[in-house]
Amino acid sequence: MTLYEIDRQIKEIIDNLYDAMDENGEVGEVDFSILEQLKEERQTKLENITLYIKNLEAEADAIKNEIDALTKRKKRLETRANGLRGLLIKSISENGDKEFSTARCFARISERDVTDILDENIIPKEYMREKIKYEPDKTAIKNAINSGKVVAGARVIKNKSLKIE
Repeated sequence: MTLYEIDRQIKEIIDNLYDAMDENGEVGEVDFSILEQLKEERQTKLENITLYIKNLEAEADAIKNEIDALTKRKKRLETRANGLRGLLIKSISENGDKEFSTARCFARISERDVTDILDENIIPKEYMREKIKYEPDKTAIKNAINSGKVVAGARVIKNKSLKIE
């Protein structure tokens, strides 16, 4: 029997008791054993539901803790990989090479222009795009600088990336 059904039956019994009262507010002989049995069942159901909630919350906490631990581990691994990526780029570049290849791996260095914002506050408004607030439009700034214009507060630098297959 569900908690809902138990509560409904208890309510029906109590309502029937009120209906069975005489004008003096007295009820004749009543067998309260069913009501007591329902109260015990209700008590057990409430306890079981409470314990189940505690188990669910404990499991949710354990999952959250595992997510936090995995997120930290992921960040450490990404940081380590990025550090090694920089080392590989430097080593390959310093020897004048653009790529490295073996039977098991291939790495190629490519260059692309990226906009480096030195001071966002002095960039002209024409090179800002509106979101919630103004922010530099790096594409417009890069295009302007590459076409020979000087944009205060910005420059175009070479950024190296490494593709590993």
